[in-house]
Amino acid sequence: MEEKQFVDGTEASLMAIRIYFSIFILIICMLSISGCGIFPQERGSLTPPLVEPSQDEVELVSVTKETIRSQLRGIGSFEPVQVATHQAKENGAIVSSLHVRAGQTVQKGDLLVQLDMEGLDIQLKQRQLDMKIAEVEFKQAKDSQDRDSIQIQELKLEIAQMLLKETKEKYESRTVYAQIDGLVIFVEELRPGDTVEAYQSLVHIAAPDQMRLSFQVTNVTAAADVKVGMKADVIMGNQSFEGTVVQTPSSAPKVSNRELADEFAKRLYIDVIDRPLSATFGTHADIRIGLQEKVDALVIPLGALRTYMGRQYVQILEGESRREVDVETGMQTATEVEIIKGLVEGQQVILP
Repeated sequence: MEEKQFVDGTEASLMAIRIYFSIFILIICMLSISGCGIFPQERGSLTPPLVEPSQDEVELVSVTKETIRSQLRGIGSFEPVQVATHQAKENGAIVSSLHVRAGQTVQKGDLLVQLDMEGLDIQLKQRQLDMKIAEVEFKQAKDSQDRDSIQIQELKLEIAQMLLKETKEKYESRTVYAQIDGLVIFVEELRPGDTVEAYQSLVHIAAPDQMRLSFQVTNVTAAADVKVGMKADVIMGNQSFEGTVVQTPSSAPKVSNRELADEFAKRLYIDVIDRPLSATFGTHADIRIGLQEKVDALVIPLGALRTYMGRQYVQILEGESRREVDVETGMQTATEVEIIKGLVEGQQVILP
């Protein structure tokens, strides 16, 4: 009886183990099945949207027939035509006093500068004495009627006259007077006691009623086309005046002064007809000088012309393709260029 109970207990335990194991297996299976839904299903890679290739945007201009004009333009200033330069004539002169300043109006004969030369007063007196003695001795020789004495005393008299004249000129050069009526435009920076050298400039005086426009040339090639007598438009403020070219680098006078020669080599001078009363030395004005003009010229914007290694060409559009065309150019302005060969009227040219 006890043996039977033991067997029944063992079977019951085994049965319980099988049930637990079955439940465990069932749970694992359920988890495996549901696990497929825990993680999201992978999606396939998205195909990028198709983008149509963009076409190059180009800016076109037409080849046109126009009147093209070339000009020389710039800014000039009024300067005097006549300038009187007052210089020291002797080495070693000492400044005693200055009587003018720049911007001052003077009359002919006005005192400008007073100079002193040491010992010149006594030297002048000595020359005057030598002159008197020579005159007396020459008269005595003539009275003696001795030919040799006359010739000797005559030479002494001539020498005395020359020395006296030279000393007088030195003495008179101590005082510098205005040579013309006008405006003082330059005074050397000097003080009493300063020493000056021969030919040193002291004062410059300009005649105010004689002025012309001075225009420094930067475009040498264009300036070569300017001739004396050409007309110029002179613009001051909102007024326009007529001018005439009176001097060019090629027509400038030959001068020994190197600085002046250099100035003439790069300047145009223009006489302004009926210039305004407001124009004074240093007043600025816009200048325009017409050089060339051509009617019915094939013209394109200057920016459409391309260059490379000496080659001149443009780009034109044929269908959807660009093509380079070599061209030959003529007149050129600041904004336009004439096409002599390579294009025809109406063609479309691509701007860079």
